[in-house]
Amino acid sequence: IDRGINFVGAGGNANPATAPGNGFSLDLFASGIIFSERRGQADPNLLAIAGANLDGGDAAPSSGFEGGSGGTLNVGTDARPITGDVDVDAPITAATGRNGNAVDCGGAGGSVNVVANGTVTASSSINVSDKTQRRESRRGGNVRITSRRTTGTAIRLTSTAQIASLLAAGAPGPGGEVIFRSGGGDVDVSGTVTADRGRIDVENTGANGRVALNGATLSADVVRARAFGDNGTLVVNGGTISADSMIKLYADGSNGTVLFSGNVRLSGDSTKIITGNTVTISPNVVVTIGGRQSAQVYTNNPNYTGFGGNGSSSGTFGGAGATTQSRAAAPGY
Repeated sequence: IDRGINFVGAGGNANPATAPGNGFSLDLFASGIIFSERRGQADPNLLAIAGANLDGGDAAPSSGFEGGSGGTLNVGTDARPITGDVDVDAPITAATGRNGNAVDCGGAGGSVNVVANGTVTASSSINVSDKTQRRESRRGGNVRITSRRTTGTAIRLTSTAQIASLLAAGAPGPGGEVIFRSGGGDVDVSGTVTADRGRIDVENTGANGRVALNGATLSADVVRARAFGDNGTLVVNGGTISADSMIKLYADGSNGTVLFSGNVRLSGDSTKIITGNTVTISPNVVVTIGGRQSAQVYTNNPNYTGFGGNGSSSGTFGGAGATTQSRAAAPGY
């Protein structure tokens, strides 16, 4: 679809007495789906969708109407997943429309949901609510990406991916959710993920599941990443994780490992909990803890220097530092 999908709510621009409509809802089903504006560059026979717009309609500037609420895009569902891969290489938006000049906050954010049996790759933007002036959403939108793939790569966010559930400070809220869930295949997250006043969850439920945050920038009220399985691994390789209330980094299976392989900053005046049977900070790597509270580390094998570590690695904590306790004392996820 060369021009993409346009399911924008009806606008009220021409008539200040007419309220704008909400973005529409759309379900897509296929063996595989590609969103791309570069159709044919790699394969001239490639069929792709050049993005999708399910924003709410715009209110007339002189009206007192809110912008329309964002719509809903389902790429597969729990009952009927996409059987193959999904590739998001063109913008998808389901945010709110423009508010009238007399309105501070407009409609509610929309939803983008992907459920696939194959690999889900995002290298473009997904935007489900806004805090731009005159487009401020009343409530944050939601993004949920689920892959049921049990081996190989299940979910991949490249360095150019931007997943955003934005919310202005003065909006009533609540914030939205951005959730990534794998059935066992690797989850590799780079790029930028934002859920203003909301929650980011990155989870792998496989027995040997791996979650890797590779230079990612994650920002929300609550940020959680977890490798559930007995032999699960959570790798944090650089980047910044910022939260107002809570950061939880868990590989809490019987042989789970949290590995900091690159310099990273855990920011915000939030509680920061790191849990794994083994917690390792690679040599010469610094995990900088922002805010006033030290991080709480629960592990049986503290492979780092200082802060209760066993000194087997020169990696260490910086900033507010950390306290170390046994794995058995860890709070629930």
